[in-house]
Amino acid sequence: MRTIAIENLKGGVGKTVTTISLAHILVEEYRKSILVVDCDGQCNLTRFYLGQVPDAPTLAEVLTGAHEPYWQDNVLSVRPGLWLLPASQELYRLDLAAIRRGTSSLTVLRDFLEAVAEDGEVDVVLFDCPPGFTAASTAALMAAGEIIVPVLMDGFSVIIFLVLIYLLSKIIIEKNNLLIFHLHLAKKYAVILDKTVINKTLTTVIINEFINTLPKFILFIAKI
Repeated sequence: MRTIAIENLKGGVGKTVTTISLAHILVEEYRKSILVVDCDGQCNLTRFYLGQVPDAPTLAEVLTGAHEPYWQDNVLSVRPGLWLLPASQELYRLDLAAIRRGTSSLTVLRDFLEAVAEDGEVDVVLFDCPPGFTAASTAALMAAGEIIVPVLMDGFSVIIFLVLIYLLSKIIIEKNNLLIFHLHLAKKYAVILDKTVINKTLTTVIINEFINTLPKFILFIAKI
């Protein structure tokens, strides 16, 4: 089972649209079974599929360990081959709790997905993450095996992109895995590196590549 987080520190770059599009393509064209997880307290992905936030288990219950024992009792069937673990505004309360008392577990979502994988009914899990690092998005990154970062090609977006690379390296080091970055640009330029070589020289190389290629957007994928 593949687990993919769609993440960026910036808002308005197309994370939710990317999640919806990937889910649709994987279900319709590849006949895959997909679980989408709304990690954003704004609940845009949830409202897209359901019209409103449901009175049902949400990601907040999973993160606090208050979810049902069987994973399918915590998700909603949107259509054949597509399940949703919805978000709620309770995710904002979890962020405050994590700041005040450190009550949010970063590995509980990974444990939940291990149960999903053992069942064998889901091929791909997509996490729609909010801007920045929250309790939910950090838990998603800890559970994800791959990361997709939609990036707009403006100066501030490039800077934030590089900050995200640095912060992701800290998370991957925490997971004690090799970090491999693939930068997919207009020229199909790719960089493969390990967690020890994120430095000023590399940053300069990446910025120069961005300037030289100037695609409308970039997908950044980190396999972890």
